[in-house]
Amino acid sequence: MVEQARVWTRGWIATLVVVAAVLVALGALLASNSGNGSGAVAAATGTAGPVVSRPPTSREVTYEVTGSAPGADITLVDGTGQITQARGKAVPLSGKDGLTGIHFTARAGQRLYVSAQNTGSAGTLTCRILESGRVVATNTSQGGYSIVTCEG
Repeated sequence: MVEQARVWTRGWIATLVVVAAVLVALGALLASNSGNGSGAVAAATGTAGPVVSRPPTSREVTYEVTGSAPGADITLVDGTGQITQARGKAVPLSGKDGLTGIHFTARAGQRLYVSAQNTGSAGTLTCRILESGRVVATNTSQGGYSIVTCEG
């Protein structure tokens, strides 16, 4: 009877070891399916897996309107995605902060658009859209009452 109890105890311990191993493997599998997928690599090798970069959720945008026109009527898509219009703005265009251009943060994937119509009978207008200082769109119009448009 004592020998039978020892065999049963060894069997019970072996079962516990197998269950623990299965739970560890299941935990590693679940970790690999959440986050960036490097959990299984980290669990199996003890090192972190590759870092997956995620696209930014926002971007810094600047709209610029410059040129020799005496003024411009402006239409743009603002930081909230709304269309905004302003009549008779000075060129170069500047924002409330006094800096040249209109500066704002836009959501990733948001449409970027600015247009300007010359309010005078002569002159040029140039528009530019910049994302984090990088030009993504530029265009120039020439002549009285001409319109320039940039999209990005």
